[in-house]
Amino acid sequence: MKTASKIKIIGELIHDTRRASNITLTLLSELSGINKGTISRIENGEIKQPDFSTVRILATSLKIPFETLVDYYVEVEKRAELLFDILQTTILQRGSTELIRKVAAKYLKAPNEDSVDLTEKLYQIIAPIEDDSIKLSLYNLIIEHSRSHGIMPYIAKGLYQLSY
Repeated sequence: MKTASKIKIIGELIHDTRRASNITLTLLSELSGINKGTISRIENGEIKQPDFSTVRILATSLKIPFETLVDYYVEVEKRAELLFDILQTTILQRGSTELIRKVAAKYLKAPNEDSVDLTEKLYQIIAPIEDDSIKLSLYNLIIEHSRSHGIMPYIAKGLYQLSY
């Protein structure tokens, strides 16, 4: 299978994995519950930015690891809202600390969004996380991001959380 950095569109990952597994469009449609035409349009690149939840169902049906799928989206996605949803899903799926941090870092770099708003939204979702290593990693990311963007209140908030 190709690595995430070599995949130009998500459709290639779905198509290549489906073909390598000798699964027909019809069978994938039956396995996933997703319309055959939709799968075909995703594979052919007609749907350039397919919904993450749809692709996640296809990936699960094709036994593509969740981390591979998330890693792909982090490489190409720029929309803050979708990156935030992927971040929350990755946290709920108990993804690795490295993957969660990678998604969070990409989220903080989302263009056309206010850096302070992005930082605040990320800060708000950290408290309920049970894994201390993930919390520490995300608070450190907020501190680093805030230092490089001159967001003084979040340097202080992040440092305060680290002192707990």
